[in-house]
Amino acid sequence: MANGNHDSPLVAKFARDAGWTVLDGDVVDVKGVRILGDHDVLQTRIGVASHQSGDVSPGEQSQALSDKACDAEKDGMPGVDLLLIHDPTIGTVPLESGCVPAQVSGHLHRRIDPTQIGLGIRYVNSSTAGATLGQATVGPLHGTAEMTVLRFDTQTHRFVDWQLVSVTKKGSRRCPSGSRGPSRRAPRSPRRRCRRATERAAAGARSPEHDRRRPGRPRRGHPAPHEVTRPLSR
Repeated sequence: MANGNHDSPLVAKFARDAGWTVLDGDVVDVKGVRILGDHDVLQTRIGVASHQSGDVSPGEQSQALSDKACDAEKDGMPGVDLLLIHDPTIGTVPLESGCVPAQVSGHLHRRIDPTQIGLGIRYVNSSTAGATLGQATVGPLHGTAEMTVLRFDTQTHRFVDWQLVSVTKKGSRRCPSGSRGPSRRAPRSPRRRCRRATERAAAGARSPEHDRRRPGRPRRGHPAPHEVTRPLSR
């Protein structure tokens, strides 16, 4: 469990007393899945706008989780399988570092299917309480409540597939067949990007007489000859 901006320390205590694992910034092993996570550093209370609850800012937390994930790969350890954090934006730096292959978050009250961010995959779950933005989560459902079941391969330490379970305001439930987890696409290498940039620069250095694609028109990014030779005058 990773506490969100609406959760209090009392909520974390209830969860621990019930036998849940409450994440606090360290890597924990849950049945072979290595999970890293922490509570939301912002708090939102009824009648009070979101504010920072301690000395750590969201940006500092994001960097700290990235460092923790990369440190977990040292000394022959398998590293982190999943980052669990309430606010999706906190996971951007860890995903881009390459030390976190998958992230699950919430906060937005809407689902965003698995998407590659940097070198990892981010999935944003909708509200498990059926909450909609601007409405309380206590009482009857205001929207469709969703829960996502994820399956991991503990041998390859990779996200395999996911299944969505939803309950509507009228009490009906849907549980479609699962979807395969997306594979991560390797980004273009810096060497390849550098080579393409060099080729474009070399092409841009050609003289105008070699550019026959659009006769009579200057090449993009280059001024027409009269714009160079004639000064502006009334």
